[in-house]
Amino acid sequence: MALETLRHGSGDVSAVRCLVQVTILADFIGEAGYGAIDQDILRRAEDGLARTLQRGKEAADWTIGESLVDDLTQVVNEHDRQLRETRLLAIVEATDRLERWIRSCKTEEDLFRRRSGGPPDDEIAHQSKAN
Repeated sequence: MALETLRHGSGDVSAVRCLVQVTILADFIGEAGYGAIDQDILRRAEDGLARTLQRGKEAADWTIGESLVDDLTQVVNEHDRQLRETRLLAIVEATDRLERWIRSCKTEEDLFRRRSGGPPDDEIAHQSKAN
């Protein structure tokens, strides 16, 4: 639904957040050995969502271009496949990892630090144990 709302120009920050989480989860599940999507697609999707978030907050423009729609469609399809075919434990671990990552972020923009030098997972795990 989030992708469709953005595709039709009626999206908002919630739709972007949802797709960011789906993209990160697809990547985490892929890192656990259950991924079949090109990392370039995930990277482009994250970059496009970061730009959409910034533009949406600055100008209330939540539209996305066709190339981002194409990449996000592949991400959503991959995540759907992962949910059907991946061991539940791997999904739970990826979800826990995502939740730790979200808690470590001070702003929504920080969600995108993963690929650009955010805190390593062991630091995030340490933070979650301290809480």
